[in-house]
Amino acid sequence: MAHGVALGRRRIARHRRGPRHARLHRPDQTLAAAPGQLFLIVSELFNNALDHGVLGLDSRTKSLEGGFERYLEERERRLAELNDGVIDIGFHLHMADQRPFLDIQVRDSGRGFDYHAYIDAPDDDQSLYQTHGRGIRLVKTLCEEVTYKDNGNRVFARYAL
Repeated sequence: MAHGVALGRRRIARHRRGPRHARLHRPDQTLAAAPGQLFLIVSELFNNALDHGVLGLDSRTKSLEGGFERYLEERERRLAELNDGVIDIGFHLHMADQRPFLDIQVRDSGRGFDYHAYIDAPDDDQSLYQTHGRGIRLVKTLCEEVTYKDNGNRVFARYAL
């Protein structure tokens, strides 16, 4: 079973912090087991696509003194001025080796980013205190597989249900 949604400029501006509801439902309740984790994964991937892909924000700003507030102000300003940009989110529910999986793919119209710096980063105590990049590591921890493609503006995540 595959489903998806394409968010254009107007819908992106309405969903500033990601989809409000993770309405992933099947009659057999396969997806009901971990709605919190699924919501976290989808929200993180959506927000990365929005902030860094469509809006072109640099997370390193958060590391500066007063940087987090500046980051959020710049995010709101760019959202208000947004003229174009697309985020496509696709879901595919399937069985593999007699186990259910949900594949999540997010693609944005942005330039991409150096995902190797985050996906290949060591999971050490020091990285937990950084002001950016933790979300990618969290998604990587929750999913069976996380793969970035193109210039980093397309990500595939496989979640075991």
